[in-house]
This record gives sequence, C-alpha cells and structure tokens, in this order.
Amino acid sequence: MPLLEMKAIVKDFPGLRALDHVDFSCDGGEIHCLVGENGAGKSTLMKILTGVYQPDGGEIWFEEKKVKIRGILEARRLGIGMVFQEMSLIPSLSVMENIFTSIYPKNRMKILDWKEMRKQTDLVLHEMKLSIDPRCLVQDLPLAERQIIEISKILSQGVRLIILDEPTAALSHREVEKLFEIIKKVSEGFYAFVPGRQMKSFIG
Repeated sequence: MPLLEMKAIVKDFPGLRALDHVDFSCDGGEIHCLVGENGAGKSTLMKILTGVYQPDGGEIWFEEKKVKIRGILEARRLGIGMVFQEMSLIPSLSVMENIFTSIYPKNRMKILDWKEMRKQTDLVLHEMKLSIDPRCLVQDLPLAERQIIEISKILSQGVRLIILDEPTAALSHREVEKLFEIIKKVSEGFYAFVPGRQMKSFIG
C-alpha cells in the first residue's frame, strides 16, 4: 500500500467546486510535481493534506491508516510537513533557532543548550551544503537558502512526507538546481539528523 492515498477528494467553496473526486497517491522515496493552470486545485489539494482545509468528501490514508487531518499540527504529528510560499521562519531569529523551534536541545538541568544547538545545526548545514554561520539571522539570507533551512527544520522533526508550495517561483535557475539537488538527496535516503524509518517523499 502507498505511503499516502487520497481517494475521491471533494472540496467546495461558495459557488465553486475546487476539487471533484480527486485521487492522488505516492510512496516513500518518490518525488511528484503537481502541474496545472491557476485555479486547477493544486494548492487546495495540498492544503487539505496538511489540515489547512477540511475536505467535503473522500478519504485520506497515511501509512495504511485512515486519517482525519484537522490542522497543521496534527499533520506534523502524523509525519506530514509543508513548506509554504510565505514560509514559517522567523526572520529576526538565527538559523539555529529557526531549525530547532519548539524542540530546542536542553542540558541535564533542563536549560537551553546553545552549544549543542549549534553543533546540531552545523551538522544540518553541512549535509544541506550550506556554508553559513548557524548564528546568522534568517533575514540576512537569500530566498533559496531560506527554503533549504525551512526543509531542514521540517526534516529535523522527523516528517516522512514534505510538500513544497511552488518552491521555484522566485528562484534563479542556479538556485532551482541547488534546491532540486537537495530534494533528490533527501528522497534517496536519510540525513544523519533525521529521526526516521524510511525514505521521504516530496510533493511540489
């Protein structure tokens, strides 16, 4: 059975049926690209998968279990993460603070362990091929690097399915190639900092 199955998904908005019995599935290690004209329902389908919208019909199966995804936090708990165009990074915080938001490493005294956080961030950045200081503020980085940091943040939380919302829209050709290289590497196996079981899947 696939990692993810969306069966006969329906979504209605006032005066508009955005999704009419749409099926979609993917397995671990796969990379999918959803293409279509504006208004075709691509973002709506992905927002249903991440709990932003609730479907008006159909079923979602993840890891062989029928699920109801009522919000982004519940999607993340299941192992589904999304990099939105707006991104969820906090520009005024450092790279390492953003990557480990809500899961900051602590020492035996339950105090924030800045040394360990920087050590773990160095590992993340090395494997993501980013030569930047973990203490650097996100607001000082180009968009392509922010997207890779967003992916790193989601991976560090152990998700198994990553959705990218139009990730190349504002990138140069060179930045697109770098992003695709990272996506391909992640889909082929584990990074050392990822606490997971099987290969990740990407939908973009």
